[in-house]
Amino acid sequence: MGLPAPFVLALFQCLVPQFRIYAPDMPYHAGSRSADAELAASTHEHGKWALEVLRALRLVPEEALPASPGSCSGQAALTQQKPPLHIGLSFGGAVVMDLAVVAPGAIRGAALVVPAGLMPVRLWSFLLRVVLPSLLYLLLPCAATARWALSRMCEEPDLPAWNIIPLTWRHVARRPEIPGGSNGFSPAQLARLAAPTIAVFAERDVFWNGKAAAATATARLPGCQTVLVRGGRHLLSRSNTEEVAAGIVRFFGSRGLL
Repeated sequence: MGLPAPFVLALFQCLVPQFRIYAPDMPYHAGSRSADAELAASTHEHGKWALEVLRALRLVPEEALPASPGSCSGQAALTQQKPPLHIGLSFGGAVVMDLAVVAPGAIRGAALVVPAGLMPVRLWSFLLRVVLPSLLYLLLPCAATARWALSRMCEEPDLPAWNIIPLTWRHVARRPEIPGGSNGFSPAQLARLAAPTIAVFAERDVFWNGKAAAATATARLPGCQTVLVRGGRHLLSRSNTEEVAAGIVRFFGSRGLL
């Protein structure tokens, strides 16, 4: 979504009492306080950036080096230390998959929530349900046009947290490139995410067909468990988010990762 880390952390606040959670501030995203740095999808710079963050937090060994596709060095370098669990929401899901391309051993388990990077965005849906409503809001900025635009992607468009989205429409001039590129990661790249993975999709997602994305995850991510939120939109309601978070914890527990 190109949103700042505290915003994403707030969505999964229900996990804070049980886990130590790190929400990195990704460069070149709305509200980011990091130095501007445009990361290139073609050279997997999002995955390399994520690995640097993990090293700086001492969650993986310093000597863990990025592994080129087809190499096992990334896995071997991490065998002496348990890597962390990862949750990636939307754009963040693509970052987790990019990290798997660079250093699959840096991921003990993954939860991908409405992730980008699996398949191309549905252009007609994106134009009609995101671009045009946001343009109307820019022409007539008021609560009514903001709510109408947000209702296309949010289950609860009136939540105060979503106010940041119209702000990005008004003030962000350029969008970061999605890891995986416009067509998504290749089957070979997705296969590198071999850690236990749960992927959650929204049936009425404006960016891609939820059922088709779930089928892609099942076919291309080894051992992936998929969940489809019936009637769900890209940004889930508070109750659905809490239910998803509880399901993620159950999944990690069932795989012996907790």
